[in-house]
Amino acid sequence: MLILSIRLPRKSWVTAVKKESLTRLILPSIAVAVFVTFTLDLLAQLFLVDIAQTFAVSRGVASRIQLVSSVTAVIFALLMSALSIRFKYKSLLIFGVLAIAVGALGCSLAPNFVFMQVFFPLNGIGSVMVIPMAFALIGETYPLDKRAKAIGWITAAGGSAAFIAVPAMGLIAQFGTWRSSLLLFVLPVSVAGLVLAFFTLPSARKRQLSAKEAYLSSYRQVLLNRSAITSLVGSMLHAVVPVMGTVFGIAFFRDIHSLSLNFGIGILIGFAIFYVFGGWVAGRIINKFGRKSMTVATVLLEGICTILFVTLPSFPVALSFAFLAPLFGGMAATSIHSFLLEQVPESRGTMMSLNSAFANFGVLLGVGAGGVLLDVFGYSMLGLTLGVMGIVSAGVFYFLSRERIESRKEIT
Repeated sequence: MLILSIRLPRKSWVTAVKKESLTRLILPSIAVAVFVTFTLDLLAQLFLVDIAQTFAVSRGVASRIQLVSSVTAVIFALLMSALSIRFKYKSLLIFGVLAIAVGALGCSLAPNFVFMQVFFPLNGIGSVMVIPMAFALIGETYPLDKRAKAIGWITAAGGSAAFIAVPAMGLIAQFGTWRSSLLLFVLPVSVAGLVLAFFTLPSARKRQLSAKEAYLSSYRQVLLNRSAITSLVGSMLHAVVPVMGTVFGIAFFRDIHSLSLNFGIGILIGFAIFYVFGGWVAGRIINKFGRKSMTVATVLLEGICTILFVTLPSFPVALSFAFLAPLFGGMAATSIHSFLLEQVPESRGTMMSLNSAFANFGVLLGVGAGGVLLDVFGYSMLGLTLGVMGIVSAGVFYFLSRERIESRKEIT
């Protein structure tokens, strides 16, 4: 009996230590999963010319894989809003990472462009499974006063892919081909994300409701909440703004300011660094200023900086505002996700999945309309239009959405 009395506390202590260690890995595991969602998109942008040459198609045809992936993402995000009601957030996130891993493997082995078009959209499906569930897991796992900081790290993890994955994949491709980057970088990182997610993420229990009751209850809570709906619209309008920098930014500086391609790539990496820093900073100050106030201010400033960097003629000044735009963009991303996460706490999975659909549609709208504006009116009108969308988004958040009283009280 004496031996048992000594061993039991020791066993309990060991169990507690192991549990605490796994808890500390929750945020890194979610961060790795989110990081994975950006790798295939970056690979397609980096090796667009190489992919076109491999399959003997034009650059325009090769770029369709990203368009198809984006359309698939919008459609599947709507389906995810229902799946998140019936399945655990952890399970959906794991299947999302698995979809990206299968997509990477399939693309690396694709014998022709048809197979490439079949496997690459798995990246879009995986992304809209991982990202919404990542934020939903944070909402279920972390107390309110720590959620914004966790979301800030997740925002930073996504942005860091541009200056971690791009150089790594570029270096690997120098010793092989673009397929080597898939096999030696994207696939191993995806597997690491799978292992971490499986062993460290908590399995939050779903409420025991009938299928019909669960769906009706979850959608009713979101769709009948005016603040939730208008917040989704604001998020969609905001998603249009970063398109200026991420899609048209390098072309703008090369065409208007006569920069080299290497300088343009350096600017794009700079955008990513400022975005990461902005997202990280916002996670540490949002509790002080409030979710709604931070969202409105950062979205507004991002829109204004986008307008200024495209319309001002001076290169140093334009470049300064070009870097400020993603800085406020990273802050806005953290603020918006923090704000949306608390709109309908009982249906976080549905809310964040719908946000993924709205945001992806905003990006599609920005890219599609942006291309037309650029061809017809030029860069100034393009930047002005996309920047104004940020100002309109800030207005939607300010006038039509509200921050839950319970959230403000818990923080203060």
